[in-house]
Amino acid sequence: MTNILSKFTSGNKKLIVTLVSCIVVICLDVAFLLRLQDSSIRGVKLKVAGLKQNLETWGKESKQAQELKNKQAQSEKRTPAGAKKIISEGEVASLLQDISTLANKNEVKITQMKPLKETAGLLRQEKDASISTKAFPLLVVLEGYADYHKLGRFVNDLENADTFIAVQDLKIVFQQASYFKQKISLALRTYVRK
Repeated sequence: MTNILSKFTSGNKKLIVTLVSCIVVICLDVAFLLRLQDSSIRGVKLKVAGLKQNLETWGKESKQAQELKNKQAQSEKRTPAGAKKIISEGEVASLLQDISTLANKNEVKITQMKPLKETAGLLRQEKDASISTKAFPLLVVLEGYADYHKLGRFVNDLENADTFIAVQDLKIVFQQASYFKQKISLALRTYVRK
């Protein structure tokens, strides 16, 4: 063995040592670094697969939502022209908000708004008649200030709304302090599905 090593010159020995060290480095790289890179690539692949699954789920849910929206649009198209909607109990707050929005649009200042499900004697007959229809009357009592023309536009907007609203009672009290703003009291009647 010493004979073999003695045959090599010092330049050849350096070349062999360099080759052996390169082989060792490559083996270590394959053994450790590539394994780490492979595990990180697998993690990325798992994340991509999860994102694809989430995207597919979102696509299905989006399609279902679109189908539901189309069904609702078709059912709305089937209602005859001029038909009014009867709200459900959960939509009462939305109705009050719509009334407030119409009041603001027409510059009617509402100082008090209260919904009343029952009033003594006033709605008793209507309540008894509505048991078969599974709806009950609801009064919304409004108090506030407005001028005549803007009050007229407000009442018109209420009665032309998609939801059934009828003005049952209207009182206007002249205010000497302001010629343009009169004190108003409105009783609006609507029906609510149970």
